[in-house]
Amino acid sequence: ASGSGDADFTSTETNRPAQDAPMLFSEGDVFVTRHSNLYKVHLLMHLIGNNKLPSEEECRENPKYKGGVEVTLLEGLERILDVASDCGVGNLSIPLFLLGSVSPSAAMSTPCIQRATTILKAVRAYLAKKKENCDLRTVQFIVPPLSVEVYRHYRQLILNAFQNCLVIK
Repeated sequence: ASGSGDADFTSTETNRPAQDAPMLFSEGDVFVTRHSNLYKVHLLMHLIGNNKLPSEEECRENPKYKGGVEVTLLEGLERILDVASDCGVGNLSIPLFLLGSVSPSAAMSTPCIQRATTILKAVRAYLAKKKENCDLRTVQFIVPPLSVEVYRHYRQLILNAFQNCLVIK
C-alpha cells in the first residue's frame, strides 16, 4: 500500500474510531451513497443499527421494540422506502432481518421469525399506503445462507405476507 494509492485494510482494528470518539450516527439513521463501480447497483442506502437480535424478554418488556424490531429501525426503513420512492428507484433489496448476519440456529427462533414478519408487514404497509405514488417495481428480500428447510419456511412467510399484493400497472 505504500505509494500505490491503495488503502491498507488488512487491520480493521487500527481503522476503527477510538472508543471515546463521538458517534456520528444513531440507530435508525439513514445515509445514501452513490456508486458507479458496482454491477447493477447505483445507490446504497445504509441503515444504522446495533446488529443484535434481541431476546424474547427484551422485546416483550421494552417499548422500544415492535415485533422484535427496534422502532428506530422501522422508522429508518420507512425513510429508505420514502427516498427510494421519491427518487424513482425501481428495484430495492432489503436484508430480511435488518441484521448483518443471522446464525442458522437463530434463524428459526421465535424472535427471528417475529422480526422478519414485522419487517415484511412494514414494507407491505408502506407499499399499500403509497400504491399510486410509488416507483418501486421490485422489492427483493435478502436472506443469509440457510438450510433448505429454513429457507422454505421464510419463502412461505414472504409469500404469505404479500399474498394478495400483486399490483400490475
